[in-house]
Amino acid sequence: MSIYSKETINTAPLSLIVGLICANVINLMIQTKDVGLKWPNDIILAKKKIGGILIEKEVMGANINNIVGIGINLNHPDKEEWWGDLSSFNISTMRNELINGILKNYIDFCEHGMDSWEKKWHELCVHMNLNIKIKHNEKIIEKGLFDGINSDGSLRLRLPSNKIINYEHGEISIEGIY
Repeated sequence: MSIYSKETINTAPLSLIVGLICANVINLMIQTKDVGLKWPNDIILAKKKIGGILIEKEVMGANINNIVGIGINLNHPDKEEWWGDLSSFNISTMRNELINGILKNYIDFCEHGMDSWEKKWHELCVHMNLNIKIKHNEKIIEKGLFDGINSDGSLRLRLPSNKIINYEHGEISIEGIY
């Protein structure tokens, strides 16, 4: 699913917000709180990736537009070991309801913002206070404890020395989660 929208004045990091919206809508639909988030853009269920978010910015003159790509595995027949899906919840029959729920919440965010989004994101984070590895170009560049996110969406990494380092980009790996 893709959403094309004008840039809003809201400064919240869009990939984290859209992930939060998707996880909340899915949790509501399957009546659970088991769907979580992995920084920066993965949707997780039972320690497996069931979806992800990609954001592209398009500059047209003075205007900036967002292209939001959302991929959610409703029924993924050729699962890799680390891929999951929602097939056990029979959600594929409610595909339109899922899309409508995501769109409604996205529009609401664009128009009104989202109060306490960082707290809500932390509540769904599957690796809060866990040891992580930060990778760039497939190389591990840092190891430490995931200490949460900042208001700009950057990751807070607590080093063994207790020093906090912020990362805006990168990929993380967590032992035991795909």
